[in-house]
Amino acid sequence: MRQILFFLLILSVLIPSFVLAQDAKLNDDQERRLQELENLVKQQQHRIEELQSQLGETEQSTREYTEKLVKEYLSQESVQEDFGVSAGYDEGFFIRSADGSFELKMTGFIQFGVGFFEDDTKDNNSFFVNGIFLTFDMTFYDQWWARIQFDLVGKRGGNDGLFQNDQNFEPELRDAFIQYIGTPEFNVRVGQTHVPFSIEGQYGENEGLSIFSEPFIVGWSHGRDPGFMILGTMRDVLEYRLSVHNGEGQNQINQSDQFLFAGQMRFFYLKKSVNNDSFIHVGFLRANDNRLKENGAFGSASVFTPWGRRLFGDANVANDDGTQGWRTAFDVGATYNVGPLRIEGEYMYSEWERAQAAGLRRLHGHGGYIGASYIHNLTGEDDGSGLIGLFKFSYTDLDDSNGGGATQGIEGQTVLVYTAGVGYAFNRYIVVNANWILVEADRSTVNSPKNDNGVDGTEQGWFVQVTAQW
Repeated sequence: MRQILFFLLILSVLIPSFVLAQDAKLNDDQERRLQELENLVKQQQHRIEELQSQLGETEQSTREYTEKLVKEYLSQESVQEDFGVSAGYDEGFFIRSADGSFELKMTGFIQFGVGFFEDDTKDNNSFFVNGIFLTFDMTFYDQWWARIQFDLVGKRGGNDGLFQNDQNFEPELRDAFIQYIGTPEFNVRVGQTHVPFSIEGQYGENEGLSIFSEPFIVGWSHGRDPGFMILGTMRDVLEYRLSVHNGEGQNQINQSDQFLFAGQMRFFYLKKSVNNDSFIHVGFLRANDNRLKENGAFGSASVFTPWGRRLFGDANVANDDGTQGWRTAFDVGATYNVGPLRIEGEYMYSEWERAQAAGLRRLHGHGGYIGASYIHNLTGEDDGSGLIGLFKFSYTDLDDSNGGGATQGIEGQTVLVYTAGVGYAFNRYIVVNANWILVEADRSTVNSPKNDNGVDGTEQGWFVQVTAQW
């Protein structure tokens, strides 16, 4: 009996202990499982975050990939034939036929600035528009090229620069020609275009070293004229242009039986296809000219400030409609434009035999300039941006070999011009330039600078200009 009671006592002790041990083990298992579950939840949350991030990247990648597919699809000729034309921007806005046989491209630029002058000068402080250009180029079958260019503020009243109080602005036709593209060595152009003679005289307002061209180039380079031209490039290094023009200037019908003859040759020492901005230049011009009599017997054959006001050759003698004679001119120069550095120089000589102008038998002049600019990129990227530095010097001399009569001779009309500039190009399309220009004339006549004593002097101008091009 005692043994049974002892056995029951042991069972009464062991059974609760076993139950308690099982309960403890169960609690440990539950705690462990809860911890594992918590860790699993954290892992799932982290995975969800990774998936969300990947999903965003996938959406971006999918969009880019889809856009690429669409562009490739639209670039196929079979697809473009369904649409008929393609359009976009490639150094200008264009519309192109599906087969590429026809293309219309529009480019242009606008220039707006402000100029400040000393108090004793004849020019007025003023905001100015140096040009609003729209150019339309059409190509046909890769063999024909037509260009029409407008300057919406091109015709400036008074013919005496940008800063005179009689100025007004009117739209003006600049280029208007058709060119047959036969071979690289032989092309034919018909219409109004630049007379192939000078370097700076053929630049657009947005292409020169400084804001304005130099005095002798402004007065004597002739500019545009209706005519006929043959041109071409030999072996990618030697370019020639030969032309015949009316000789009366832009948008003018010939007023005599004589024509203007001009030509130039350029040697592209770095090859034209590689660098068409670096070359050695030679030009000539020959004309029986009566256009130069405007606003005086000198007329446009005079000396100007860079911003266009006459210094000499103003209407200080009566117009002589019979004043006409042969003009002969030569021009030489060179440019080096590689990377951020641009160096350029030009020299021009011209004479005018005025056969019917008593006392003004032979007018001749010469002048030139040399300058350099450098653009320092600050971003480290090839984005067209950078800080610009500039210096430029020019010399001009206009003389009359047989002076006397109404003019008392015009020997020694010389002008020195010093230009210094800084600027910044935000990119290839937006540029701000600031130029300081010092003009020194050694003879005082109608509109030349004077000091307080009324003798020869100097004048200064400060200009800031913004250019936007597309």
